[in-house]
Amino acid sequence: MVVHERYNPRQPRLLLNNNIALVSIQERFPASITDYVTIRCASNSPETSEREREPLYVAGWGWIKDESGQLTVKLRQIELPYAGDRCAPFYEKISKTVNGSLSFCAGDLDRGAAGICRGDEGGAAVKRVSLTGNVANSKNFRSVITGIASYVDSCGKPKLISLFTRVSAFSAWIRAVIGKTSSGPNCSL
Repeated sequence: MVVHERYNPRQPRLLLNNNIALVSIQERFPASITDYVTIRCASNSPETSEREREPLYVAGWGWIKDESGQLTVKLRQIELPYAGDRCAPFYEKISKTVNGSLSFCAGDLDRGAAGICRGDEGGAAVKRVSLTGNVANSKNFRSVITGIASYVDSCGKPKLISLFTRVSAFSAWIRAVIGKTSSGPNCSL
């Protein structure tokens, strides 16, 4: 495992900047996976940049609800709307700083109700990128890992919605780490 060299879990005010790591595997992923999933390594281009309220799909094995300590027995998935750094003012109120160039929020700012929970950190936020202009047909899109579940103050709480590491902010680092290994994910978008 390669942890980002500037990651510091004890940052008192910043919400885990550089919260990213890559895991090396012995073999390449089978084509059946890499044909449909990639890591978002491109800079913010119009084709791959997230749009306000665009659906992101997040999966995890974390707590079922806040403070329960009860983990799910099956992988759970949820669709969350992309919210950029609009949650930053609400995190400021609890003395936390969101760096919008390194992270983004996803979830409903007004209602909350859904989001990552403790134990979901490290899971992917995935968006669907059309390959032919028709995302509805599963053969015509690629799932792009655009974020990594990074921080949650409270499961599904309004305003303090889920925070994700912005994968594209680490494209140079990802490429450098992947370049040192014999196998790595597709990093074309």
